[in-house]
Amino acid sequence: MELREAWHRWLGKRVPSSALPDACLRGRIELVHPVPPFAVGDRRKVSIAIANESACAWPSAGEHRVCVGYWWRADHGPDSGIEGKRTPLRRDLAAGGIQRLELRVRAPNTPDRFWLEIDLVQQGGARFAERGSAPLRVRCPVIGTPPPDFGGYEDAWARADLERDHWSIVGPGSEAEFDALSRVKLKLLTDRGLTPAGRVLDVGCGTGVLTSALAEFLDGRGRYVGTDLSAKAVEFCRRRYTRPNFEFAVNEITSLPIGDGAAFDVIAFFSVFTHTTAEETDRLLGEAERLLAPNGIILADCFFSPEVAEQSGNRAMRVLGEQHFQALLAKHRLRGAPIGESFWDGVVRRPMLEITRRAL
Repeated sequence: MELREAWHRWLGKRVPSSALPDACLRGRIELVHPVPPFAVGDRRKVSIAIANESACAWPSAGEHRVCVGYWWRADHGPDSGIEGKRTPLRRDLAAGGIQRLELRVRAPNTPDRFWLEIDLVQQGGARFAERGSAPLRVRCPVIGTPPPDFGGYEDAWARADLERDHWSIVGPGSEAEFDALSRVKLKLLTDRGLTPAGRVLDVGCGTGVLTSALAEFLDGRGRYVGTDLSAKAVEFCRRRYTRPNFEFAVNEITSLPIGDGAAFDVIAFFSVFTHTTAEETDRLLGEAERLLAPNGIILADCFFSPEVAEQSGNRAMRVLGEQHFQALLAKHRLRGAPIGESFWDGVVRRPMLEITRRAL
C-alpha cells in the first residue's frame, strides 16, 4: 500500500475504489510564472495552478488518484510525444477548488522548438484532454549547448552499460525518448516512400534507434543493414534485433563494409555528419553514392553556421559551412534540400537533408 494512501486511510478519508466518471474530468491549468527556454537535459520546477471545474472532488491518493503529467511535443514529431514523470496532487481537490503545484520537468536531450503540454490524468484511466478538458500548451524551446570533446569513440562505448541503459549513449535521456525518436525517424522514411519491402542502410546505427522501428515495419522482402564504428554497438544490435533480413557490421570512419552489388532505397546518416570532419564526410558521401539505388535517397542531418566557411568544433559537435557541404554533394553528383530543421541556438542550425542523385 502506498504511503499516501495509508496516510489518508489513517485520517479516515475515503479513498475512491473506482474511476471517476467522465463528467468529473473537467479542469483548468495555468502557469504561475512564465517558462523560459530549457537547455538540453535541464531539470527545472514549473509552477502551475490547477482548478477543479467539475462537481466532484479529485482524490490525491489511491488507485485512481489524479495526477499531473507533461509531454514534450515537436512540431514534426509523433502524436504521442515524449512523456515525463507524473506528479500527484498535494492533497484532495474539492469541486471548484484551486491548488498550486510544482512540476519537476526534465527537458529532452534533443534540442528543438518544442511545445510543453501539461494535462491532468487519472491513474489507471484517461487523460482529461481525452474527455474534453483542454490541456495547457506552452511554446518552450529546448536549446542545445556545445558538448565537450568526448575523446575516443570506443572509450565512450566501453564505459556504457547497455543492458541497464541502451539509450543515453546515443543521445536520448530516457527509454521513452529513445522510443519517440525511433518513431520520428521511421516517419521520415515512410513520408519519403519507404515501403515494407524497402532496403535500408543505417550508417551509425548505435543501439538501434532506427532499427527498433524498422523491425516492426519491414517485412520479409525488405533488407536492413546497420553499421557502426563501435564493435560493442554492433554486437548489442545483433543480440537485440535477430530478424534474418537484418544485418550488422563494423564500419571504418570513411568506408562501409558493403560490396558494390548492393543498392539501397534509403541510406541514413543520422547524427553522423554532426561528428565527422569535412574530409571524412566527403569520403562517406562517396560511399553513399556508390551504394545508392538509382531512385534512392540519402537522409542526413548536419550542423550549419553562417559563421563557418568549412568546419569548426570537435568530434562531439562538428559544425560545417553550408556552401562547403553543398560543394561536397556536387562533387559526388548529389544534391540536397532541407526537409525539416530542428532548433539548436540563434546561430547554429540543424537541418535534416534529403539527398538525391543529380540528373545527368
